[in-house]
Amino acid sequence: MLRRLTNSKEEAERRLEEIKTTVGIDKACDGDVVQASGKHRGEGVWRDLLLQPTPTVRRVLTAAIGVHFFQHATGIEVVVLYNPQIFKKVGLVTKNQQFLATIGVGVVKTAFILLAILLVDKVGRRKLFLLSIIGMIAHRGGRRPHGAGGVGVVLTAREGTARAGRARS
Repeated sequence: MLRRLTNSKEEAERRLEEIKTTVGIDKACDGDVVQASGKHRGEGVWRDLLLQPTPTVRRVLTAAIGVHFFQHATGIEVVVLYNPQIFKKVGLVTKNQQFLATIGVGVVKTAFILLAILLVDKVGRRKLFLLSIIGMIAHRGGRRPHGAGGVGVVLTAREGTARAGRARS
């Protein structure tokens, strides 16, 4: 599997050695089944993960935190949260219309999730991930001065101002 995920055989072997060292397996061992030593049992896992990570763990943590941040920075969760207010602004004034439009957004979102699940093994995780990054960049770098995240900030600020005004009167 490492050979499929890396650019060269040497890199795959180097990563396998890092994994063996981290887990505590002898580097010379190349069997399919390995007897685990009972010396670690999870002590110091958080310290090793967050305070003293190996370069490989640091790279994985950076990628995971970065992906998480940028997926939320694109604002889809904000759009879902503020669906009723957004739909009211575009002319769907009744609760029934807003509810049906929210259901429509959920159906479309679910359809694309199912499509991604079906494509992940055929196309590959890396290609789908890079495609999603292109979508995130396009969303943040479009002609508009802000993306959907900006819409959420504006709606939150506006809602807070409206509540403060009602509280004063």
